[in-house]
Amino acid sequence: MKYLLIAVISNAVATVMLKFASGTEAAERTVAGFLPGYLFHPYFIFGIACFASSMVFFTKTLTLLPLSMAYPVLSSMSYAAVVTVSVAIFHERLSLLQVGGLLLIVAGLFILSRGNNAIGT
Repeated sequence: MKYLLIAVISNAVATVMLKFASGTEAAERTVAGFLPGYLFHPYFIFGIACFASSMVFFTKTLTLLPLSMAYPVLSSMSYAAVVTVSVAIFHERLSLLQVGGLLLIVAGLFILSRGNNAIGT
């Protein structure tokens, strides 16, 4: 599980770095003009490195856990982490419906982690 946790953290950090990069001058340019600005922006470069790290650790996770469990955990935990950071750092607001959805995701993770009986095997 430690590899999966590192993959989740790397994925969430990567997404946040892309958000930081999107708030720069490069984001204001036209499609043809913003690409060079992003490619050499430190937040963008660090974000890409974090995505690569996430892929490496997730691949290692797949040697230990079934894909049907590992991928939902990666995506939903990354989502929950990004939402939390978005509220804390970027001061984004969540509606009550969004909070409810996030709680359902967490509940789904709990159920998924408890289900070890295979169906259809």
